[in-house]
Amino acid sequence: YRSGGRNVTVNRRQQIEHQAYMTLLAQREGVLVAPLVAAAMDGRGDALFVAESVGPTFEDGVDVTIDDDLLRSCWSSLDRLHDAGIRHGGITPRHLQLGDDGVYFTDFDRATIAWDDGSRRLDEAQLLTSTAVVAGTDRAIAIAEEALGPDALTMTTTYVQPAAMLPELRKQ
Repeated sequence: YRSGGRNVTVNRRQQIEHQAYMTLLAQREGVLVAPLVAAAMDGRGDALFVAESVGPTFEDGVDVTIDDDLLRSCWSSLDRLHDAGIRHGGITPRHLQLGDDGVYFTDFDRATIAWDDGSRRLDEAQLLTSTAVVAGTDRAIAIAEEALGPDALTMTTTYVQPAAMLPELRKQ
């Protein structure tokens, strides 16, 4: 694949195949992810991706206490994802499900295989912002500093800007 090949356009089938592949790869690497149920095309050509719900998301508004251990679980899950060489690319409170054994990631449609620091910091900035939305800024920063260390957190905060966030996270 070094030559670059021809220009590639991505169709619906390839989009769900990508999401299914990234979900299965993350799951194989021990990342807590919402399990894949099915990826298919219907008779009209619509792409279907179905994942099991393991619990409410951070934005569902359910009566779940988001304590420090739950916030630590977010960072632990992200660390496992990054150790596997996967970057999520689109973390919002909607992409974090609360399971019995920790926080699960969902929706790998923007995920990539990457080892660069920029995409890592982008994920960290999105997770930091998402946890700040649901748990408050001070708690989110304290847990992020515990997980990343002060130097990495400082580098991550340079990515906390509107251009690095999905539209729904910018609004929140």
